[in-house]
Amino acid sequence: MKPTNHKSPNSAFAFSSLLRLWPWLRPNKKLVVIGTSMIPVVALISMLQPIAVQQAIDNGILKGDLKTTFTWALVCLGLSLSNYIFTAIQALTTSTAVHRMIRDLRVTLISHILNLSPAWHDHHISGALTTRATSDFDTLSDSLNQGVLSSLIDIMVLVGCIAGMFFLSAKLAVTAVVILPLMTWIVIWFSQRLNRVMLASRKNLSALNGFTQEALTSLNAVKLLNAEPSVTRRFGSLNNQYRDAQLQNVFYDSLMFATIDGISSITLGIVLFITIKASGHSSGLTAGILVAFVQYVQQLFEPLKQLGSKMAMLQGAFTSMERIFGLLDRKDQVHGSKPVSWPRAVDIRFDHVSFSYEQGGPDILKDVSFGVAAGTSLAIIGSTGSGKSTIIKLITKLYDGYRGEIKIAGEPIFENLPTDMRRYMGIVPQDIVLFEGTILFNIGLGRQGMTRADIETAAKIVGADYFIDLLPETYNFQVREHGANLSHGQRQLIVFARALVGQPPLLILDEATSSIDPQSEALIQAATRKLLAGRTVIVIAHRLQTIKRCSAVLVLEHGIVKETGSPEKLAAANGRYSELIRIAATGAVP
Repeated sequence: MKPTNHKSPNSAFAFSSLLRLWPWLRPNKKLVVIGTSMIPVVALISMLQPIAVQQAIDNGILKGDLKTTFTWALVCLGLSLSNYIFTAIQALTTSTAVHRMIRDLRVTLISHILNLSPAWHDHHISGALTTRATSDFDTLSDSLNQGVLSSLIDIMVLVGCIAGMFFLSAKLAVTAVVILPLMTWIVIWFSQRLNRVMLASRKNLSALNGFTQEALTSLNAVKLLNAEPSVTRRFGSLNNQYRDAQLQNVFYDSLMFATIDGISSITLGIVLFITIKASGHSSGLTAGILVAFVQYVQQLFEPLKQLGSKMAMLQGAFTSMERIFGLLDRKDQVHGSKPVSWPRAVDIRFDHVSFSYEQGGPDILKDVSFGVAAGTSLAIIGSTGSGKSTIIKLITKLYDGYRGEIKIAGEPIFENLPTDMRRYMGIVPQDIVLFEGTILFNIGLGRQGMTRADIETAAKIVGADYFIDLLPETYNFQVREHGANLSHGQRQLIVFARALVGQPPLLILDEATSSIDPQSEALIQAATRKLLAGRTVIVIAHRLQTIKRCSAVLVLEHGIVKETGSPEKLAAANGRYSELIRIAATGAVP
């Protein structure tokens, strides 16, 4: 079985990554110091245990000295208990420190991912990012707990065993130790192959998780299109790739353990042969030394067996760290750090703005210029792909990299802090997003300064209180994933109320009243009438009733401003807006 050829991280990067963990490990450095100080103690105890057994046999049992036998038996018991206690302390302290570090690092990564620009997220599968934030951390945690520190213990135990063997018999020690170079080469050979298959396994798992999440979030579309068989086949193919990588891992791991076990048994046989052959001569070899050497040989090769798999685990940790720190090193945030403070109503100005989602790609907006006076409303209309939603994305600063200038409240927004800007915006996006939790949470989203009174007021303004008050537990009603236990209109009203909490000076409605029942639309239209007064509002509208209520209309076609003016002026101009009005007689405005 040939391992998949994946590149492993280089040693320089690997160990520099370990050093990069220190800022998250530093708060728990006392636990790390306690845990690492136990390592030489455990190694010393492991070295002394066979010697204590040898003393009990040679100076106690064989001489019939019960007192000496009892004394060394107590020493053996004490060493065993001490080994258990110190090993437990070492495992508890280091595991606690590592898990705390992993917790803090995971929070740092999630916060960083959330702050990366939507332009970056456009090119990365969310399921793969989920793997980075979950499985990669599990691998890192297991590798650090069972790999780094355990390997140090194994190495020190191995050194202690060698020292103990030479203390008892240099001749037998040389016989056992001479095989170590071969064992070391075997361990390195297997660990390299284990590293490759583990890396392949991680990549296959990432692809599998990404596809699974995509399939489950698109479940309704899969069912409506009868695509279950093709989705299942694709999942099966990815699952088989992950299985094959895992089987390669099992193959090399099992073969390594079997090889080391075989060499260990051969070495033990050679030691026994030399001991028996020398038993008739005055070689100084005794039954106690023989028993102690059997223990030492077992202790000598057990760490080597563990080191092979742990070296592969360490490579897995280095791979996980490469992926984690590779994400943390990304600097694809939207620009801006200047705090903002906006008045009750703000004006908006686009001056010769052009924008493309891809560097060197076609412009979605082409030399767009328009203005929205403070306290007025603008309806943006146009066919699909004309750039309506792109204008909203630039105003809300989800994207930057545009050419030209965008001003809000009289100041260019390029240097403004995006999160600060959005505190002054109420946004109803095109896609409704609800979370598992209460209606209270879904409206307030745990934002700082939001009170229950603010949330209830926003719900009353949009008319959402009419159905919330009828629900069991009202505002504490538990919403299922994606709002599955609410109607489309109810979900949209909740999102509308979410946008109004805090009475923002700028309200943005991205097709906010599309695809809802007449009763819910009537409630939203009534709320919109109240909100238009004294507040700047931008509406991407498909319905004439909403458009006619706005102060001005902007007509877009293929990223170019075709017309702009009041609804009455454009209706009389016999242009594109008039054409859209005629189309609306048989359906919605495009």
